[in-house]
Amino acid sequence: RQELLEASGYANRPRDFDDLIHILDPELRLITPTDPEGSSVEIQASQPSGQYYQLAHDYLVHSLRDWLTRKQRETRRGRAGLRLAERSGLWNAKPENRHLPTLWEWLGIRTLTDPKKWTSPQRVMMSKATRLHSLRSALAMAGLVALISIGVVVRTQVAREQEATRIEGLVGRLVSAEPNQLPVIVKELDANPEVAATYLSQRLAASAGTVDEKRAQLHARLALVSRDRALVEPLLEELLTNKVVYAGPIRQQLRPYAGELTEKLRAI
Repeated sequence: RQELLEASGYANRPRDFDDLIHILDPELRLITPTDPEGSSVEIQASQPSGQYYQLAHDYLVHSLRDWLTRKQRETRRGRAGLRLAERSGLWNAKPENRHLPTLWEWLGIRTLTDPKKWTSPQRVMMSKATRLHSLRSALAMAGLVALISIGVVVRTQVAREQEATRIEGLVGRLVSAEPNQLPVIVKELDANPEVAATYLSQRLAASAGTVDEKRAQLHARLALVSRDRALVEPLLEELLTNKVVYAGPIRQQLRPYAGELTEKLRAI
């Protein structure tokens, strides 16, 4: 009764409040007197003295709640306030994570309601929700970073494998190419000299007993000489002793060393 008196605004007008109770109870029968928390003698003894009321019909609960909150539901701020009250009631009655606001509900409550007007139970509930969503967001961010890192590593590895396959194919073309095709292939290999050197070094280290094997080594030297000075003399010898069709490719690859080789060739 005391709570109804304060909520009605008739705290200073007890006679008007009595008229209101008379309308709601004997006339309209919307409310009815009741014992606090049931009729148990022990429970009644533990409650403060006073009169208590409840709605006369359970089906009125939702209708009255909708009527009381209809205006509030018309705005985003109002809906956020109702959601805060609903979630706070659920969580404080049974403090489980599933009763906390979802991430979007939490964001809406934080941005559309005034924290200064929160009740103590609402503050406790929102504090718990903030910690929970902060932890989940941090874990989600860490997972996202991990996935991106894995994706970058995998993509890099795939790109390296594809490049290695391309270079290996170019080396295969190089060792069997015609002399006039060598400059073009060597230029393509120079785009990735480290990987190319891996495959070309294997060709140089192989035995050179047959004509094809000797030609393969010559082509490998042509591709590596720009980065290995030790191959200059063998190529100079090839320039003087090999077929004339190799004069052009060898001359082109030895051009960076022209200053020191010109005098030597003039002397010869």
